[in-house]
Amino acid sequence: MNANNHINPLFNFDNTFSQNLEGFFVNCQPEPASAPKLLQFNHELADELGLDSVALDSKIGLEIFSGNVTPQGSEPLAQGYAGHQFGGFSPQLGDGRAILLG
Repeated sequence: MNANNHINPLFNFDNTFSQNLEGFFVNCQPEPASAPKLLQFNHELADELGLDSVALDSKIGLEIFSGNVTPQGSEPLAQGYAGHQFGGFSPQLGDGRAILLG
C-alpha cells in the first residue's frame, strides 16, 4: 500500500482548515514508512473522541498512523506561516511538525 491508497472511513473529516484558510497550508501526502510498528494505543482516548478504537488498534490503524494509506475523505496538508527567521522576514515557513489528515 502507499499513501495514495484509501481505506474505508474511520473518521468523519470536514476538512475545515483547507476549506477556510487558503494560503495558510500546502496540500501534501504523508511519506510512507517501510516497517511501521504500533507501540502503544490509547483506547480510552479514542473512545472519548468517538473513534473506532478496535479498528485503529489494528493493521488498518497502523497503516493510517504510519502514512502508508490516506483515510477516505481526508485532504492531507501541512500548515504554513510567515515570520522572521535568521534576522529577516520569510513570507512562507513550513510547519515542520506533522501533516493534518483533514
